[in-house]
Amino acid sequence: MENLIYYIAGAGIFGLAFSFWRKNWVKTQELGSTKTDNYVNKLTEAAKTFIISEYKVLGIFVASLSILLFFKAKTDINSNSYLALSFITGAALSALASYLGLKFAIKSNKKTVEAAQSSLNQAFSVAFSAGIYNGLTTVSLSVIGLSALLFSYSYIGINWGLTNILNIILGFALGSSTVAIFSKIGGGTYANAAKESYMLLNEDNNGLKENSNLNPAKIGQELAYNVSEVSGSSANIFDSYTTTIIAAMIIGSSFVSQEVFSANYSLSTVLLPLVLAAVGIISSIMGAFMVKSAEENNFFSGFKFGEYFSTAIFIISSFFIIKYFLPIEWNISENIGDELIITKYKSLGVFWAAFMGVGSGIIIELISEYYTKTYKNPTNTVVKSSFLGAWANVTKGIEKGMLSTVYISLVIIASIYVAYLFAGYYGIAISAVALLANSGFQVALNTFFAISESSDNIAQQTDIEYNIKDNTKKLKDLGNNQLPISKSFSILAAILTTLSVLVIFSQQTDFSLNEYNSVNVLISLFAGIMIPFLFSSIIIGSVERIKTKMLTEANRQFTDIPQLNESLEIIKKYDGDLSFANEEEKAIVDSAEDKIEHKQFVEISTYYSVLEAIIIGVSAIIIPITVGYLFGAGILAGMLIGVSFSSIILAFFQSNSAGTWNSAEKMIYDGVQWNSAIYEKGSEAHKTSLVGALVGNTFRNATSPAYTVIIKVMALTALIIASGI
Repeated sequence: MENLIYYIAGAGIFGLAFSFWRKNWVKTQELGSTKTDNYVNKLTEAAKTFIISEYKVLGIFVASLSILLFFKAKTDINSNSYLALSFITGAALSALASYLGLKFAIKSNKKTVEAAQSSLNQAFSVAFSAGIYNGLTTVSLSVIGLSALLFSYSYIGINWGLTNILNIILGFALGSSTVAIFSKIGGGTYANAAKESYMLLNEDNNGLKENSNLNPAKIGQELAYNVSEVSGSSANIFDSYTTTIIAAMIIGSSFVSQEVFSANYSLSTVLLPLVLAAVGIISSIMGAFMVKSAEENNFFSGFKFGEYFSTAIFIISSFFIIKYFLPIEWNISENIGDELIITKYKSLGVFWAAFMGVGSGIIIELISEYYTKTYKNPTNTVVKSSFLGAWANVTKGIEKGMLSTVYISLVIIASIYVAYLFAGYYGIAISAVALLANSGFQVALNTFFAISESSDNIAQQTDIEYNIKDNTKKLKDLGNNQLPISKSFSILAAILTTLSVLVIFSQQTDFSLNEYNSVNVLISLFAGIMIPFLFSSIIIGSVERIKTKMLTEANRQFTDIPQLNESLEIIKKYDGDLSFANEEEKAIVDSAEDKIEHKQFVEISTYYSVLEAIIIGVSAIIIPITVGYLFGAGILAGMLIGVSFSSIILAFFQSNSAGTWNSAEKMIYDGVQWNSAIYEKGSEAHKTSLVGALVGNTFRNATSPAYTVIIKVMALTALIIASGI
């Protein structure tokens, strides 16, 4: 197995090559109308402004934290100063994946609109190809980075020992988590604040209509989809994917000293997670070829068939790989108190654990789809409640979101328990690796949603043919139906990842909750359960604070830019209907569009979003450090367990409630029948449904994704300080 690392890295390189091949295919598509050029150019500049503003602060934060890790690791017997290098590498590759995805998604928005001139399926192919580029780039960079570090440290630190090498590589995971704080939490708060400020400006400045290009928040809110679902999701999945692989490698290292492994299987349990990840890249590529069209009802051409085909290839391959890599069975003996406990493991059990991870992911996706998809029973009941008032709409959405968590929790409980029965804690770790093996496909779905949403918005606000707008609208609806499914995947991935890290923490600190006073355990669990609510409050407050900054900047532009001020007066004069304006007035309005300071708007909003993210990130790091050093490993573990399970329940509840509200709003927007009358966009029922959708936006974009990042950061921080407490 000595040369296996080359093949693993080769799979990552192959995945990267495939992703760039799909990128080039998108770039070479024949250009159509150039009517969107001006708008897309502004969006591109806004994206550059966001990245520069965010990465300036991110660079300082990463540099500062790497210095602390450098000195901390020097005093750690189980680590060394190379921990800082791993941290920087993880942060750099995660940031690179986010940047490349965001940059190309913006370009793909224009390509998708132009492709819609040909057909809906052509637009679908362009948007999905851009998504696959982002998804495979994300996971391939992770596999390449991990392989390179493992190979390098094996030669540089030939006397370090396997435990130290893996502990040092753990810094790679913390680096990726740090980027996720900025990209997912910062990006999520930015996205929600931008959307809300855009809507409020339309309402507060009478005359501005939907999609008006004179709204200073227009480009900023358009960027929101790409920031939250492309850049943010890339960093979040990169984080879970990386951390899960490393955690499984560390847990697997406990078997290496057994005679059956040292004699015949060398580092098989350590390398198996990386091999499964490499197979996942190949299976994702094969699944991508199976996705042919946007016909949602045609299973054998749409997303589902591609995803399930990819999953089937992975499961079949993993059976033979696990059988080849691991002994048929082996025993592990350990002393617990005065009792000798012998645990029997089987390679077939490890496979079934992997199968449970994949299976639980599919089941939870189906549950989320049922509760959030348009025209399903839960969404229909929320639609009906919208005719009773906003209170009924919001209450019914909360009810459905809460109920969905019951079924999801039962699936998670069964998955964890069965995986443990089959292969102990290693089984839980492998089930997480298997779940995340096809992450490239999941990132592709998030990116597809952002591109389909943005391309439709671009089409609706530009002077292009109706058939193009009709195609982009259908594409957006397809993307919206897929988003809650990919959200559920991210949440499940986070809890399995965190559980794997907590297992390592318990092993390295050699503690058991049973050894601690029951009152202390209860207090630590309760404190942990409380923490996500604290962070949720901070994040919701962050959205409001950032929104206020955005509104202040937008109103400054309305006041300080003469052409914009004059145009607003003209729009108010005719109540937004410029068909009654004379040619001179129309010319004034047209010229004002280029006077809006979009860069200033995005720069200010990004700056404050990043500051809010730092507050969350620093808190997520300081809390476990403080609790660990003051109260010990047992209390810290209890708190982390409380944080983890509380966060996951909240994340699923909020994500599914948001999906249900959003789907109900879109159903009424398109037109529904109630008491023999048709209600659609602009009706009172639609305005009522918007209340739930707006509440859901905060859940979906800001708080729900934040939980998945926070629990991983807290668990990784605890693991890094484990030797000192």
